[in-house]
Amino acid sequence: MARFDQKNPILGKLTHVQSVFQGGSQINSVPDKAIIKGNIRTIPEYPNKVVFAALNDLVEKLNQKDGYDLSIRYSFPEEAMLGDKNAPLIKLMEKVHGEIFMDRSVKAIGQSGASDGSEFLHGKGDFAIAEIGPGNNTQHQTDEFVNVETFYKSVDFYKQVAKEFFAK
Repeated sequence: MARFDQKNPILGKLTHVQSVFQGGSQINSVPDKAIIKGNIRTIPEYPNKVVFAALNDLVEKLNQKDGYDLSIRYSFPEEAMLGDKNAPLIKLMEKVHGEIFMDRSVKAIGQSGASDGSEFLHGKGDFAIAEIGPGNNTQHQTDEFVNVETFYKSVDFYKQVAKEFFAK
């Protein structure tokens, strides 16, 4: 199996987690099938095609053994977004964010997970992609929340960015 230990200077290392395990219906019987689901966040050094080839090769090798009948399926196969912190859209968003949220700065970073933004990579156009939203460090947690004041300021932020972006 391939080693995926190289890091990207912006996104860090390829990450993965197996987070859903399903199989069987009772304690005293062998299940007829089992399912493992997980999430892999690729980086440009290991794009989807490289990771998929390694996983497909592993499944193929295991299926050559007696008693193995494995299959693999990929959902939401998005590539990483490095981003361009110098893109005019990003600079505009930073400016407006500073004006509206005065006490908080925004930092342009890349992203390795599937998102609405990564869907735009399929467009192959020459345009900046940005994701920004109200929030804090509770995303993907049971107690995820956004306070109401931040939410309303975010609406003002989006309106001002759109107004200035389309005025050019």
